[in-house]
Amino acid sequence: LLGTVLDGTYRIDSAIAVGGMGVLLRGLHLRLGNAVAIKVLQLTGIDGSMAAEMLVRFRQEATTIARLRQPGIVAVLDYGAAPDGRPYIAMEFLEGRDLEQVLREDGVLSPARIATIVGTIAEVLDWTHANGVVHRDIKPANVMLARIGGEETIKVLDFGVARLVDVATGALTDRTMVVGTAEYMAPEQIDGRASAIGPATDVYALAATAYQLAAGETPFRARDFAGVV
Repeated sequence: LLGTVLDGTYRIDSAIAVGGMGVLLRGLHLRLGNAVAIKVLQLTGIDGSMAAEMLVRFRQEATTIARLRQPGIVAVLDYGAAPDGRPYIAMEFLEGRDLEQVLREDGVLSPARIATIVGTIAEVLDWTHANGVVHRDIKPANVMLARIGGEETIKVLDFGVARLVDVATGALTDRTMVVGTAEYMAPEQIDGRASAIGPATDVYALAATAYQLAAGETPFRARDFAGVV
């Protein structure tokens, strides 16, 4: 995709990160001249039913974040498909480090810094919950300390496993499967009980994240997913 122009607007310049499910790229908005981050989903070699589920989640991430206009959430600019058919999301480009990288490079954080970061994430989650969205994958890797205008700004990333919640009943709008990261998953999330997953699920993950920021390790550790569970 390097050098490709998506929908006549976004030129792909370089790769930022590559994962099993896709790639995060740096691009240029040709009309505005500013940098953008572009997430492209990789579906090659993936079972048809799983690919369909991933595509639904990817589209959901785009539409979910697009309506969550809040300073602590990375902004979605556009959604479309690359020439080879792979779907993409264009987002604001952020310079900085995620909390996982901060822990790896700097070690545990001071209590005052933890209070600031966790408090800001809590405000973001409070806002998203009030707007009917549960993130379901809060963890250090999904929180970025970005530099914007010379100041540090805390941004919550990756709403790819988020689910819309009926605010009145707290019920999820669809059935669920076990998705998330084991070390930060609340019991009801591990059990896959859709009706039980709600704002408190994110609060649990935020508490596990706060613990890790202070202790340098997660509350529950094991060699594999089953061991953590």
